[in-house]
Order: sequence, then C-alpha cells, then structure tokens
Amino acid sequence: MEQTSLANYLFTRGHEWLSPRGRTGLVGISDYAQEALGDIVFVIVPSAGQIIQSGKCLGTVESIKAVSDVDAPVTCRVISSNQELRLKPATVNSDPYRGGWFAEIEILDPDECRKLMNVFSYRADYLQEVEHILFLDEENRIHYLRAIRGDDGKIIVHTDSFREVLSQSYIRLPWSSAKAVIEEFEELINRPKIKEQALQEFFERFPEFLLGGEHETAHPHVRLKPQVMIGDEEQDLIPDFILKPIAGMTHEPSIVELKLPTVPIIKSTPRRERLYDSVAEAVAQLKTYARYFEQTENREYVRKVLGFTAYRPRLVLVVGKTISVGDEKLKADILSRSEGVEIRTYQDILYRYKKLTNS
Repeated sequence: MEQTSLANYLFTRGHEWLSPRGRTGLVGISDYAQEALGDIVFVIVPSAGQIIQSGKCLGTVESIKAVSDVDAPVTCRVISSNQELRLKPATVNSDPYRGGWFAEIEILDPDECRKLMNVFSYRADYLQEVEHILFLDEENRIHYLRAIRGDDGKIIVHTDSFREVLSQSYIRLPWSSAKAVIEEFEELINRPKIKEQALQEFFERFPEFLLGGEHETAHPHVRLKPQVMIGDEEQDLIPDFILKPIAGMTHEPSIVELKLPTVPIIKSTPRRERLYDSVAEAVAQLKTYARYFEQTENREYVRKVLGFTAYRPRLVLVVGKTISVGDEKLKADILSRSEGVEIRTYQDILYRYKKLTNS
C-alpha cells in the first residue's frame, strides 16, 4: 500500500474518512475497515448530484466476509464518484486512502466536520493503536508522550500544545500558521488600550501559547466550588485558565492569571525595587487559588469537572510586556519575592511559542 500522510484526514466511528479541501473533499473507508472486511469483491459508488445526509448511506462495499454500507461523514452533495472501483474493487484494500476513494463531495455543513476525529483521536483513543516516545526538553527533563505512527512512517504526537510530526529527532510543522498567529499576537500586546478580555479570547483560540511543552489542554474560566471566604464574604474563584498536564510528563497542573501587557511590574523606590501593587495583588489572588487545592473535597470537585486530580498547582502570572530591570541578579531577587508564583511577561510567552514552533 502506498504511504500517505493522514495529518488532514478526519474519521467517523464507522471507519469512514474525509479528506477535506476547503468546501469539498474525498470520502473513503479506513485501512482498519478494509482489513476487517477482508478481500473486497464489489463496490457501489453514489451518483453525481445526490444530496446525502450525514450518517446516511453513500455507497456499499461487499467482501468475502460481509456487505457493509459506507456512510456519508457529513451532509454533502456528490460531485463525482470513483467509477474505477467498479472494475477494480480490490483497490480499496491495496490503497484505501488514495486510489480507493469512493466519492468527491461538496460539504454542505462545514460545522459537522468538528464532530469528526482527527487521525490521532481515531487511532490512539478509538482504535487504541497507541505508541509512546520520550521527549527531552530544553531543561533536560524527560517527558513521556503518547503517539501514533502514520502511514508514511512518521511519528505523530498530538496534544493541544503541538500537533506536529516528529521526523528523525526534531519537531517540524506547527499545526497552525505560526507566522500569522505571531503577527496577531504582537499586534495585540502592542495595542495602547488593550483589554484583558481580548487577551483571554486570543489564548482561548490559540492555547498553545500558554501550554508550552508540558500541558495538553487549557480550561478557561473554571468556576471553582465551593466558594471560599475572603474576609467576611464568600467569593467565587474563577481563574483565567487551568492547564491540564500531559500524562507522564508532570503531575502538576498550572493556574494562569492574565493581566495587561501595559501593567508595569517592578517599581523603583529609594530603598529598593519591588513589585507594583497591582502585580502583588495578582500574586495574592493566585495564592488563594493554591490554598483552594489544599482541601481534599476541592480536589475531588476539580477531578469531576476537569477529569484530572490537581494537588499542588503551579501558579503563573502573565503580566507586562517586558521587565525593564537590567541587572539579572536584581531581577531574580525581586521575582523571588513573589513566593512561588512564576511571573512571565508577554514577550516570554512569545519567545517560548517561537521556540516550540521553530519560528
């Protein structure tokens, strides 16, 4: 079988695949399906012009074992069909992802594509064809990542932090257009009147800026219950993001609080430099989040809501564009006063993203 990259293919639970190309795409059955069917001896393909609802029969395949419908992965109009399969049905066995396509379709409802599985979800989660690799980060920590092997022989690692192909020993090809996203981010953090909501929405669209190489999912604005007492009042705790760690990499989730890039971080005084009051308040807020996780019932609530257990979350404050203090030792001394809260600037976030994507 000719090797094919499946990076852009989408799959159904019935083992059909869709290779989208804008508003059109090709449809066929997966390698798993053809192998399960055995030798295919007869194929029925649809007629051009047919409109077929998602999940309804698009074609039929008959093998020495069984007759099986091929369902439409999305609601579509048939543009053309692969008439060669009538004469050479065994092509579905020998080349399921290229020559074995059943129909070219127009996708009538693009939103339905979101319900389909990518190749990683299909093989690793649904078929359980999962492998593992070791990844060494820039701090020489070894990480254990779930992966699958594509039909082209390359290892595919999939998390929300990077959806990339590992070829030989280095990371290639980010899943989004890094250049355009970087330009959007730079424009955003340089706006003179930027609002926190705009930053929140950006990171919800592009969570990989926050995830780095240690986290796989970003959960925005999770309401932590029960409420906690702040002074004499009950207060909701709603961190901007909770980052789920990649299994096997770290047991620590991260709680991220966003402040504006226009906020200054370090204030010079006659005696010594210190954190600005607004930054110190954000540090105190993050410590409140940390105390929440000290209670067993609170950890259990988060486990039920998010699906993982958080014991001692890392605390991350993203604030300011850069830190203007030039003396690195002085800078480190000032930041050490944040007492367990990691302060990152928006330039730090941008630098790390560029490094992860080789931009």
